Amino acid sequence: MKEDPANKVRSFVSQWFRSQQSMKLSLRSMARTKAAKRALKSVARAKTAKRA
Repeated sequence: MKEDPANKVRSFVSQWFRSQQSMKLSLRSMARTKAAKRALKSVARAKTAKRA
């Protein structure tokens, strides 16, 4: 019985840690897609500049 609160805390901490990790991952993927879009735009701009 003495272990119960400790287990609750441990499970809560692990859940919180997991949610933080998933948040970080989603933020990172969002940043990556933004960077990819920016790179595509710059490439397109460079191509149009070369044509002109």
